[in-house]
Amino acid sequence: MSDQSLAEYVGGLLRQGYTEEQVRASLRQHGYPQSLVDATFRALGQTGNGPAPSARQPPSAANQIAAYLRTYLNQGYRVEQLRPYLLSQGYAAADVDAAIGAATGQPVIRHEVHMPGATVAKLALLLLIAAGLVFGILYFRGAFAGNESPAPVPSGGSTPARLLDVRISLDRTTVAPGGTVNAQIEATNMGAGNGRYDVAFSYQLVDDAGTPVVAATTTRAITTSISFSQPVTVPADAPEGRYAVEVSADYGGSSPAVASQQLTVQQAAQPSQSANQSADETPQRPMTPPIIIVTDQSDPTDEATAAAKAGDSAKAEGICAGIKNQAKHDQCLTLISMTDGQASHCAAIIGDDERDSCYFSIIMNGHYEYCSKLVSPDKRQLCANMEHIGSLGNATQPATQPSIGSFAS
Repeated sequence: MSDQSLAEYVGGLLRQGYTEEQVRASLRQHGYPQSLVDATFRALGQTGNGPAPSARQPPSAANQIAAYLRTYLNQGYRVEQLRPYLLSQGYAAADVDAAIGAATGQPVIRHEVHMPGATVAKLALLLLIAAGLVFGILYFRGAFAGNESPAPVPSGGSTPARLLDVRISLDRTTVAPGGTVNAQIEATNMGAGNGRYDVAFSYQLVDDAGTPVVAATTTRAITTSISFSQPVTVPADAPEGRYAVEVSADYGGSSPAVASQQLTVQQAAQPSQSANQSADETPQRPMTPPIIIVTDQSDPTDEATAAAKAGDSAKAEGICAGIKNQAKHDQCLTLISMTDGQASHCAAIIGDDERDSCYFSIIMNGHYEYCSKLVSPDKRQLCANMEHIGSLGNATQPATQPSIGSFAS
């Protein structure tokens, strides 16, 4: 390998996050002279001792976690509460500790058991990819369509059996008095338990001063997740202005999970009067509907998920096929695909974004043959990058260049 090629190769490894000590050890192991190694690092502007840990920026996953930490530290949560919760969600301890340092300005000192360098490098790379995919899938599934409540962090430092995350989105953000909007309510059990239990959903329309105008409740059963549409009718005599549709989910936890979405109430443009209608005739508004109390009712998505979990994939897909609402139909197929791992469910999904998210849940398990099924160019490129990175861990590199898998700890 020429001096220039070696410098480019070493520079690429350093940009990927490998330390100078790791690269030097690998080069020495493959027989490169010490003088050539030193000259290469001098050409790259390295000191010879490697960058200090404090000078390196946390990876992108740690930056995202740091933003999460700052939000909840400002709300009064403690690092001792947030760190165990993030670890329970699958984030790498190194990323979490780097994020804590970035958010608080205080490094986290822990006693660690060191693994071989090759294992650490591969695990770190895979965890960074997984974290990026999780944020990407949440984005494409519309997690930011409405204001959502974060999953509460348990004060005891461990994840309880029931830990509910709820979010809400409206089919429109402007409605006339007497009109109706459909609120799509989604809830996910983030806890350690996987049993079926009831959740009491209370939703209300509140004015800009926080005074409830309409209120109702409904009880739903949940195992892992649930999604349902709830109509909300604005009273015909409601003044124009800003309102909010709020949902509170009481699931037996320390406090209910809540979410809200803004709504503007304003009169629609009045049509011109016909020749047969006198100027003093005023259209009659319907009477304000009473508050409706909705009783417990089963959800077909839960039934389909239970069938998929029991191994009856055909029954599960049949239940989803009977759902007439497209959004719920697509979400049902995505959930049963994530439950039984069958990619065939994804093909029946109507919406492009939801279908892509469904296929991604299969691709994340290493089934890169479904990359071609993705509609979004960005997702196809991300899938191709994942497949390429995954192949690097199994490829045999030429003996003339250092192997990433040979890094010493």
